[in-house]
Amino acid sequence: MLKATQLPEYRSRSRQKEDRMKLLQWGFFAVLFALSAYGQTLDRVVAVVDNEIILESEMNAQVQFYVFNNKIDPNTPGIKEQVLQSMINEKLILAKAIEDSVSVTDDEVQQQLDAVIQQRIQQFGSEAKLEEVYGMPISRIKREFREEMRKNLLTQRLQQQRFGSASISRRQVEEFFQTFKDSLGKVPEEVELAHIYIKPGFDKTAHEVALTKARTILDSLKAGADFGEMAKRYSDDPGSAPQGGDLGFVRRGQFVKEFETAVFSLGEKQLSSLIETEFGIHIIQLLERRGDAVHPRHILVRVPRTESSDQAAITLLDSVRSA
Repeated sequence: MLKATQLPEYRSRSRQKEDRMKLLQWGFFAVLFALSAYGQTLDRVVAVVDNEIILESEMNAQVQFYVFNNKIDPNTPGIKEQVLQSMINEKLILAKAIEDSVSVTDDEVQQQLDAVIQQRIQQFGSEAKLEEVYGMPISRIKREFREEMRKNLLTQRLQQQRFGSASISRRQVEEFFQTFKDSLGKVPEEVELAHIYIKPGFDKTAHEVALTKARTILDSLKAGADFGEMAKRYSDDPGSAPQGGDLGFVRRGQFVKEFETAVFSLGEKQLSSLIETEFGIHIIQLLERRGDAVHPRHILVRVPRTESSDQAAITLLDSVRSA
């Protein structure tokens, strides 16, 4: 177990900026990972920083996030040590922030907490999916993470106060590199890319087949068929089909335009007509409204891509390239 009691005297400006950008994501990921694992395994302390501890579950969660975010081999030597050192540095900055009486308001904590929760909901697809993955309602996730969010914001505030106006010249960068180049890690080569992307359209025949299937499902629903069972049986959305098409409570801005327009125009328990988006053909039912949030479920009928539609897109791209 490591014990840290001193604040590092030097951290590069680029590393400070990178740490600030990732801090809230890392903290949120670590806390939710630890909460979802609570009661399943015994935890242990891997570091003590002033009055703060770092648990093994938190470190492992951040290692997973770091590996995923940077697309590197999880078996790369030294990753755990690198991540743990970063966590220790952040705890040291937190201790200094508390010592210097740095403060954040409850409104700032709530605003940032809501923003991070919404980001996670969008990543998982719905509130229901987020709650399912972490085994607890959104309300509990917010309660559990509120104090961690406050600490993260205190850390950010101190970094901004100490380093926000720092100015480093090119000469200072070059002198630093020459002094420490033997201990600096290698930076992978980077390139800047631009591309033109054309998504293949739907083949007319495949589109008609999908429409016929969707109309049949909609007719069955109007005749009294159970929506949840029909979704489990026929929906092509792997994320919601097992839950009977349930998408949980959502707000505006979380769906593509055509789907969102249809959802927010429905009354409770009302079925939509066939709604076409880039994903296919949808049948939507609104279950409930709660303030500015709605609770829909849907059945998706995908239109399969065909060789002819792919070839049409390739032909168009070839003409653009040769123009």
